[in-house]
Amino acid sequence: MGVCTTSDRFTTCSFCFKKWLGIVSIAIMYNYIFIVGRAVFWDMQNMCPIVWLVLDYLCDLIYMLDMIVHAHEGVFYFLFSHPSTKQCDD
Repeated sequence: MGVCTTSDRFTTCSFCFKKWLGIVSIAIMYNYIFIVGRAVFWDMQNMCPIVWLVLDYLCDLIYMLDMIVHAHEGVFYFLFSHPSTKQCDD
């Protein structure tokens, strides 16, 4: 298992980045399933509105952090600086 370290660039091959993509995928699936479900079935929305509000804002926070992560990806830097090497060893 890899250890997540901080740097000025995120490499798309790292284990930490793959974990981050899993978290973003869960947030996207939450929006696909529960936002539409709550819009159609109003009883679901009225069950526990505080929990839904917290989950909605948590997903929004994940999306904003994902924009920051993608802004600091090293993909274009890597592609233009090392054109003859492979990107990942997976």
